[in-house]
Amino acid sequence: MSSQTPPPAPKWVKISGIVAAILLLAFLIAQVLGVGGEHGPGRHASPAHAATLAELRP
Repeated sequence: MSSQTPPPAPKWVKISGIVAAILLLAFLIAQVLGVGGEHGPGRHASPAHAATLAELRP
């Protein structure tokens, strides 16, 4: 039996892997740095409703 090496991965597979790694790294950096601000019900509420929610917070 001859020992043949498998063919290399196609270029699109390599590029997809690099893009996925970059996106994952960007997501992790954003999480560590706290980019995006505070999350919660007031984030998506109107300003008047957000003020009401802020008053209800302990």
